[in-house]
Amino acid sequence: NRRTEDIDYSQIHRYLDRAIYLEDNLIYIDSMELPRPSIQYKSTDLINLYCYILDEIVQQLHGDVSENINARLQDIQFLSQQFRDDYLTINQSIFDKDTFAETIIVLKESLDNIDKNTYYKDPDYWQLYEAIEVFLYGEINHNQSDGDFWGIRGFSMLWEDMCNTFFFKTYREDILYADTDISLKGYTNSEREVLEQNRVGNKKAHDGSKPWSQWIYRVDSSIPYPNGKGFFGWHELLCVELDLNHGTLIYKNRQDKYFKERDRSKANFRRFPRPDLIVKNNKRHSSVRIIDYKYVPLSFYTTQELSEKSRKKFNDDIIKQLTYELAIQQTHTVLENLFFIPHFYKSDLQPCLLGEIAGEVRTMTGENTNIQIFKANFLYIQKVYLDQI
Repeated sequence: NRRTEDIDYSQIHRYLDRAIYLEDNLIYIDSMELPRPSIQYKSTDLINLYCYILDEIVQQLHGDVSENINARLQDIQFLSQQFRDDYLTINQSIFDKDTFAETIIVLKESLDNIDKNTYYKDPDYWQLYEAIEVFLYGEINHNQSDGDFWGIRGFSMLWEDMCNTFFFKTYREDILYADTDISLKGYTNSEREVLEQNRVGNKKAHDGSKPWSQWIYRVDSSIPYPNGKGFFGWHELLCVELDLNHGTLIYKNRQDKYFKERDRSKANFRRFPRPDLIVKNNKRHSSVRIIDYKYVPLSFYTTQELSEKSRKKFNDDIIKQLTYELAIQQTHTVLENLFFIPHFYKSDLQPCLLGEIAGEVRTMTGENTNIQIFKANFLYIQKVYLDQI
């Protein structure tokens, strides 16, 4: 309200005690306090939700964000807190390992309610809505050169990206095969176009195991082609063939161990399994390690109490991992076959420890698989990963 010379005649009875009384039963009122137009610093729920997500990401990156975000950080935090006060408890967070699942559910429900109750949706609305939706439900964009993964649903893919970045950063010379096409700072790939020369992929997957546009990383092996012109690439060694003719599985002559005697002409089925990573062992000739990244807790592979859906994933993981080993055993010795899972070590005690073997995976019936579980130091891998962004 404000004092004004404007008169609202319907409100005169409220001002009789302040009036000046004149002759002929007249009164004079010199001013009234009437409502005035005002601007409030108030945001919509959609903007508050957007700022909450952005604020969580800024905290996770320890403030290492662009200047335009830092310049508006106070406003972002203010609006983020409004959303938190309205919808979340003090302990809930997107990136907290104990509460992230329920937090994401709340955020998805909030976005759904906002969309249902918003009747006018202009281009600004859709820009914010789609950004939030992509983050909450996840999306992969292979056409972007500055990163492929975005979204909570795809964190297992982000874990793979973190691990691949770590190994290429620290063990690049030992990598024989990697099912990835990540970008690395300071990396130059002469086999790619100028705008893509920082990506590691050096071979397109033309064998049908991947989309034709997807790149993988591989080096040449020491196994020569049968005609002696060149050597098999590691993506070619990762091949499993089945011949339904009696007495044959892989080789034309099963007693002949020489790779050059391999006969593909009669193979009825051929598959190219794709493990996440194969690295050489420098201490033992012709021996390698198979590594497959799994974003699951240790208990997933050590307990027998799994749901039907989890039991299927458990069995599929074992089958695929043993298939990788079968393919490689035709030419090399598999020194270790590893499930690479994240583990939260105390950073102040073991800041640069990569991890340790936590035991062997057994089938549901208790049989040995020779697949080892490797507990990888999440914080150490995350540090190397963030240094690359």
